[in-house]
This record gives sequence, C-alpha cells and structure tokens, in this order.
Amino acid sequence: MVETVRLEGYRLTFAAAGSGLATIFPEEGSHVDGVLWSLTGDCEKSLDLYEGYP
Repeated sequence: MVETVRLEGYRLTFAAAGSGLATIFPEEGSHVDGVLWSLTGDCEKSLDLYEGYP
C-alpha cells in the first residue's frame, strides 16, 4: 500500500446483491475512501486475468 485516498463526489455501490463486484457512481456530497497500491507489471497482468480484463 502506498497511501490512503479519498475520491470526492462519488459513492460506492455493488453491481448485484451478493456479487461482491463494486463500482462507483457520481453523487454530489458523497465520497469514497480507498487505498492506492503500487503494482509490478506481473502483478498487474495477474489482476487483469483474475478480473477478466480484456
């Protein structure tokens, strides 16, 4: 982990009940807290494969 971050003007929501897939949508007055990670190229490829991208 590199640092904690806050994204103002967005809210966290889940794609479908029980799916565990999260996304964010614009919403005035809301915020999303998170963390910023530093990944190696190999870790990024593994994450892309896990998430089905592309």
